[in-house]
Amino acid sequence: MFNAFISGFNFVVLAYPIFIVVALLIAVFLFWRGGRHEFIDSEELFDISLAAFVGGLLFGRLFEFIGNADRFEWSISRLVFVNAYGGLDFYGVLVGVFVLVWLFLKRKVIKAFKVLDLMAAPL
Repeated sequence: MFNAFISGFNFVVLAYPIFIVVALLIAVFLFWRGGRHEFIDSEELFDISLAAFVGGLLFGRLFEFIGNADRFEWSISRLVFVNAYGGLDFYGVLVGVFVLVWLFLKRKVIKAFKVLDLMAAPL
C-alpha cells in the first residue's frame, strides 16, 4: 500500500512541471493565433511573448522574495539560486507580464492594451 502511494506521488511530482510547460506552450500558441487574426506580425508576437516570459520570471521571483522574506532571510544568494530556494509568486508573474509588455510596446505602433487583451484569454 505504501509503495503504491510513493509511486503515485512520484508521478504527480514529475507530471506537474510537464503540465506547466505544456500549458505555457498552448497559451503562447493561442496568443500567436489571436495576434495573427488581428494582423500583427509573427516576429512582433514572438518578441512580445519573450518579453512577457522574462518579465513574469523576474517579477514573480522578486515578489516571492519580498513576500517570503523570513524564508529567504533577505539573502541575495537565496534570491539568485533558484534550484535550492525555488518559488514564484503568481501575482508577481501577472504584474511582471503587464509591466514588461507595456514597456516593450510603449514605443511601438501596436497598442499595449490590445496586446494585453489578446493575452487575457490564454492566461
